[in-house]
Amino acid sequence: MRIEVLSRTTQAGIDNVATVERRTRHLLDRLDDRIQRLEVQLVDENGPKGGVDRRCRVSAKLVDGEVLHAEARSELIPNAVDRAIRKLVRRITDLRGREIDSRRRAGGEAVAA
Repeated sequence: MRIEVLSRTTQAGIDNVATVERRTRHLLDRLDDRIQRLEVQLVDENGPKGGVDRRCRVSAKLVDGEVLHAEARSELIPNAVDRAIRKLVRRITDLRGREIDSRRRAGGEAVAA
């Protein structure tokens, strides 16, 4: 899995690229073989004013060509990254579940006929 980080925000004491790569590799480890490319965008919408304005948007291109997106906001960059990646994990596992269900239904109909 290739990870690309685009950051337009800073937070004292946090290296955005290292934080994003460490957290995404940890959370997506079991799905690594399904993801071809991951793009993570970090944006501080209010600038230095503070507040719940740091946004993380994640786009994943899967090996089958499907593209999935997830987004989360938080006051802290690591929390926004975690929430967005967890949403993405749910979407990937939901997609995988639907694929398995459709294969089961297709196989079941062929046997019944």
